Amino acid sequence: MRALAVLTMALVACGRDAAQVRWDDDFEAAIDAARDHPDGAATALLALAERAPRPVDAGAARLEAVRALIAGEDPLAAAKLLLAIADASPRLADRARAYYELARIAEARGNLATAERLYRVLVRTYPDLMPGERALAHLLRMARAAGREAVDAHLAWTHALAPILAHTALADDLLFQACDEARRRAEESDRAEDWATAEKLYRRLVDEMPFSGQWNDALWDLSWIYHRQARYREEIEAIEAIARTRAEISLFGQDEHPYYWQGQLRIARLYLIELKAPRQAIEAYLRYAELFPFTIKKDDVRFFAMCAALQAGDRRQAEELRRLLQREHPDSKYLRRVEPAFADPHGEHCVPAEVEP
Repeated sequence: MRALAVLTMALVACGRDAAQVRWDDDFEAAIDAARDHPDGAATALLALAERAPRPVDAGAARLEAVRALIAGEDPLAAAKLLLAIADASPRLADRARAYYELARIAEARGNLATAERLYRVLVRTYPDLMPGERALAHLLRMARAAGREAVDAHLAWTHALAPILAHTALADDLLFQACDEARRRAEESDRAEDWATAEKLYRRLVDEMPFSGQWNDALWDLSWIYHRQARYREEIEAIEAIARTRAEISLFGQDEHPYYWQGQLRIARLYLIELKAPRQAIEAYLRYAELFPFTIKKDDVRFFAMCAALQAGDRRQAEELRRLLQREHPDSKYLRRVEPAFADPHGEHCVPAEVEP
């Protein structure tokens, strides 16, 4: 495998255009020089942009020139260059990035109204590019800093914009911001009607946008709403729905999002503590060890599976798990809790820690 990778890299290097290689080397040298001596670096970078072999290279050089101007404490020149990029760049990505950098400069200099206008332009015009996504996040952050009325105004704006951006990458982000704000307000008020509003919004995102990037986050937050209301079966169903998205082992390793392993621990604890279903708790804890064979929590889950076996009256399985702990985890902190667990399987030593939201 390693020999194949080396051969592939060698073939790629041999096939590269000599002019491209020279330009890349010059570009890297210009960036290095700009770090130590930003004054005058913009001129060199703009010259590189003029002889760039590809539009993407020209865009990268111009943006580095902007950074050099900012580092050299010439924000006015940086803003003028960004405006030129925004107006004339042939690449959509460069124009979006230029508007984004202009907004960041405006915000940094305290011109919040201009920053807000530019961020809104980015959201409306470039919803499928990263500057549009970041702009939306900045708008909510700025609104929260300004107070509740500003947040209400922001959410009213996103609500009006939602139909226009319904088929873009920002569609779920617009709705998720409303979900997140509704949850925050429900936590503050703890009123049933506020929790119902938050649940309704999350449920809408989960049901209507099953392939969105925010789907797992929405379902995870929804599972905690169920938990607060002691709706434990629904909580488990939500976590299990997330678990079904877990990627299998692939060439690039496994996608182990914290929701997967935290969710399995939550399920096991719910069966053991809230639902008083030790048989299902045993299965859930041992399933954790099976799903995550390299986990550092293997002794944790085996100990609590042992507690569940004792609570279920299955002393044979409890003894097997005790021997497994002693054999495979001789330094485990749980070994000193084994005898108290056998003496009182319903005691505090058999209560696993809560998984924090």
